Amino acid sequence: NGKKDMLKCVPYFYVAGVAKSGTADLLTRVRNHPQVNKGSTIAYHWWDRQRYGAAPALKYTKEGRRPQDPMPLKDYAKMVVETGAKNVTRELLYHGKSQVIFGDGSPTYFVENTQWTVLDGNQGCNEPRVLPATFIRHMFPEARIVLMLRHPAIRLYSRFLANIPPVPEFENRTASLFHTFCVQAVQIYQECFARASIRQCAYNATLFSNAVVRLSEGMYPIFLEDWYRIFPKDQILIMRLEDYAADVQGSVAAVFDFLGLERLDP
Repeated sequence: NGKKDMLKCVPYFYVAGVAKSGTADLLTRVRNHPQVNKGSTIAYHWWDRQRYGAAPALKYTKEGRRPQDPMPLKDYAKMVVETGAKNVTRELLYHGKSQVIFGDGSPTYFVENTQWTVLDGNQGCNEPRVLPATFIRHMFPEARIVLMLRHPAIRLYSRFLANIPPVPEFENRTASLFHTFCVQAVQIYQECFARASIRQCAYNATLFSNAVVRLSEGMYPIFLEDWYRIFPKDQILIMRLEDYAADVQGSVAAVFDFLGLERLDP
């Protein structure tokens, strides 16, 4: 149309979880495929954080304002395609199509349980009716979802060692401290299970914060059932970090096939 507006695209695929399960390593390798656009970063966190203007939970200043403005969809779509916009635009202009695909590797989409109360359709609910996956599917029904899972206890410890979440009063992340937090977390979740559904407890943002360690992120069946309810099973690829580590080349090739990418020689 003669304007110099940059091409904007929404992701075709998501490496949607789970944190500390090899998602960044997988996406780094997938982004090296010539048909995959690198974008401006690996994880955009738009569906669970940036669109609301605060992370990881909605917080307000004393003046009642959010500490940062929400990011509009157009800015997200611009970031997704940013580094390859010129090449893709050229292909579209001269060939009428492009084989390049775009992705988002935010590993918290799968287990998002802190922002759901602000989503339209969840007003007055004790557990979510609408999830980020709902909007992803609505925006692009053919989206492909890759999930990397890991032994829950080992993943939880890795998350703890990565200083997530920060606990300023404890400088040293010791196994003993991890044990203390885990015992505390198990207790508060057991108390929740005694009075509410497992799903309601898994999506409880207050429990998530009080537990310190990210215990609920390992409740894979709860979140997987929700994603299967929203997406057809053939649009979700599940991998285990343990299998991935044992055969990186074969695992990456399986992801290429799942995404419809051309196979590469060794």
